[in-house]
Amino acid sequence: MSATRKTILLVEDEKIQALVGKKILAQLGYQIVVAETGERAVEIFTATAAIDLVLMDIDLGEGIDGTVAAGQILAARDVPVVFLSSHVEPEIVAKTEKITSYGYVVKNSSSTVLDASIKMAFKLFDEKEEKKAVTMELRQALEALQESETRFKALHNASFGGIAIHDQGLILDCNRGLSEMTGYALDELIGMDGLLLIAEKTRGMVLNNIRAGYEKPYAAIGVRKDGSEYPVRLEARNIPYQGKEVRVVEFRDVTESALREQDLVNQQQFLQAVLQASADGFWVTDIQQRFLQVNEAFCQLSGYTREEILQLRISDIAAADDLAKVQQVIQRIVERGPEIFTSGQRHKAGHIFDVEVSASFLNVEGGRLVGFCRDITERKRAERSIVALVAEKDLILKEVHHRLKNNMNTIVGLLHLQALEQDNPAVLAALEDAESRLKSMVVLYDKLYQSADFQEMSIAEYLPALVDEILGNFPGGQAVTVEKAVDGFIIGARQLQPLGIIVNELLTNIMKYAFAENSTPVIEVTAFMQKGHAVITVRDNGRGMPEAIDFKNTTGFGLMLVEMLTEQLGGSIRIERGGGTKIVLEFPI
Repeated sequence: MSATRKTILLVEDEKIQALVGKKILAQLGYQIVVAETGERAVEIFTATAAIDLVLMDIDLGEGIDGTVAAGQILAARDVPVVFLSSHVEPEIVAKTEKITSYGYVVKNSSSTVLDASIKMAFKLFDEKEEKKAVTMELRQALEALQESETRFKALHNASFGGIAIHDQGLILDCNRGLSEMTGYALDELIGMDGLLLIAEKTRGMVLNNIRAGYEKPYAAIGVRKDGSEYPVRLEARNIPYQGKEVRVVEFRDVTESALREQDLVNQQQFLQAVLQASADGFWVTDIQQRFLQVNEAFCQLSGYTREEILQLRISDIAAADDLAKVQQVIQRIVERGPEIFTSGQRHKAGHIFDVEVSASFLNVEGGRLVGFCRDITERKRAERSIVALVAEKDLILKEVHHRLKNNMNTIVGLLHLQALEQDNPAVLAALEDAESRLKSMVVLYDKLYQSADFQEMSIAEYLPALVDEILGNFPGGQAVTVEKAVDGFIIGARQLQPLGIIVNELLTNIMKYAFAENSTPVIEVTAFMQKGHAVITVRDNGRGMPEAIDFKNTTGFGLMLVEMLTEQLGGSIRIERGGGTKIVLEFPI
């Protein structure tokens, strides 16, 4: 962690888990911003530039889920996204990897694992940004080099230079370009000895070339009328002129091109220094994928010497199983632009290792492929290990369920034993309430464990059993007439758990306070669907709840808990008085 605290956007729709997660992350030294829905997460991220990492749940209730929210966030700005979910199914994990690959943490993992995953995400993101910066610097350098070469050729081709026609060394005719180049007037040049336009130190060499009839371009030093010297390129040949054969000489002032050539040399030296210093392997191939240039890191990565690699093609070092894939990716790069991909590479020693390649296509000199690569064998091994661990966890899931159920029942028993030892009515009531709440969770867990799908079930399988369990805890429960009308619609476990606690609180409250003066107590529980909402009602024929009490105006923990869990469900709850009390809970599913 740096001195500056990192800011994390925690996306979690369950309030209790959000509060726990926020506290743990704060203890680890992070600043936390919480969003309860995918839409709210995107809104907060778009408006807050200071968010350094997103810790994203997958299931976020109604609205977009975590994978969609992550995609919208990454479309706005690149940021490490770590998924935090109770899902361990390979297909769910694979779905998140298609969006981002900074980490996947199973809920209820230790704070050490969570902190390590977050730090690893920051490290991977920083490495990616560094790599992107180096790649951009390289691309800019190559583009600058290409632009410089194009500029140089354009200047060279556009310049006509000076032309002189001479016979026996005397200038017979010349163009205006020679006048502008040397500083002499045209009439001064006509009749002049052409060797006077050459500096004395290269005059002998030029004279020898004239005598030998040398026709290829060569370099010399020119001298202007004012005595200043400059580099010049000469090219001469014999032509017929006014009835006789004379020699025409082209003068080109190459001062600018000499400077540009030196600039190119300097740029190439700088580029070579950058590439050789890179920890990642670097290579350049032609359009036939023959290696033209590599750095030392690539030699060490592949096991070949530089001379050996320059005799090979990409197909010679690509793993046989990945060769077709690599060729398809290269074709896309040529047609569409840069791409990052992974593949197997064959080491000189014969073994195959995994590499991550970032490659681009440059449309210069017939086409050039430029790539950076790094060894990701250890990362791949870690990923395979995670897959194996997930498979192993699936095998022991039933055993875990069995032990967890036993542990929950043990806790219920301990609470019951502790309640038996209490003389203090307030303490006794608190222990009995805690025991009752836990029993409602045991009923849910037992039903889910027995079902084919751990994630959802018919409410008709759960709610009647829960009602019987709760009323059975009270000594007078058998005297109560219970009427149940529960439709068989499906509801997810995420909603069943808070629903069970709410029903437990409502029935417990009825059994404690409603029937003090009623000899024929009746409780009616219904559940049905209405316009996409679950409607749960709990009615009694007792003395009725006082007008002064409602869910938003109470100091009782039970009613406060009901209000909070109703908000978590995204629903509403109301009290209807008259002939007893009727509680109506509605929430979307």
